[in-house]
Amino acid sequence: MCLPQAYDDGGFSGGTLDRPALQRLLTDIGEGKIDVVVTYKIDRLTRSLSGFAKITEIFEARGVSFVSVTQQFNTTTTPLDRRGSGPRAAYSELSLML
Repeated sequence: MCLPQAYDDGGFSGGTLDRPALQRLLTDIGEGKIDVVVTYKIDRLTRSLSGFAKITEIFEARGVSFVSVTQQFNTTTTPLDRRGSGPRAAYSELSLML
């Protein structure tokens, strides 16, 4: 089932986890409402490497899969692979600084 609302933090920096829609998403994950998070790119979720690590830790603890549709990243079929996600998240963080 697809939830009726999107989690869009337009106007907020992806460099922080203190964003209203992201916090709603994490709350809904904690309440067991979500089992897969799909984003256009990883940096739409966060542009911070430490933020990505925190979010993926939450996903793993709650059994939530993560899919980035434009990047080869899909944990619905394979466990979370930090070796591949780390460099992408680091690049996102670097591009935020530029």
